[in-house]
Amino acid sequence: MEISSKQIPNLNGNWNGFILSSYDKTKKIPAKAKIIQTYFSISIVLKTKNSVSTSTHSKLYVNNAGNIEISYTYHNVPNNFSDSELRQHDGTAQIEYEKQDQKLFGKYYTNQRDRDNYGTFELNRK
Repeated sequence: MEISSKQIPNLNGNWNGFILSSYDKTKKIPAKAKIIQTYFSISIVLKTKNSVSTSTHSKLYVNNAGNIEISYTYHNVPNNFSDSELRQHDGTAQIEYEKQDQKLFGKYYTNQRDRDNYGTFELNRK
């Protein structure tokens, strides 16, 4: 659904939260995100202890339930000291914005060829 300029929330800034991954479903991975938003674009950089994911394409829209959502693709680069199984990969994420609690929550999928993992995440405005 198209989004009007009055519906666009200001998501700029720093967000803190966690990721739950299919790689290890028992562990909450602390995560920090920075969102840079203009009228024409939105970019997301998400950092964990082991890697950095940077959005490559993104779209802000109103989903079927009438909520603001961001759909984006990303490229992930592991840190030098991270797990040897973690390697560069691409993926897709969908985030829904919960205005009342200033929360972003969503799911992600990595490219099957590169990692074949999936998971969920939750971020709160810092």
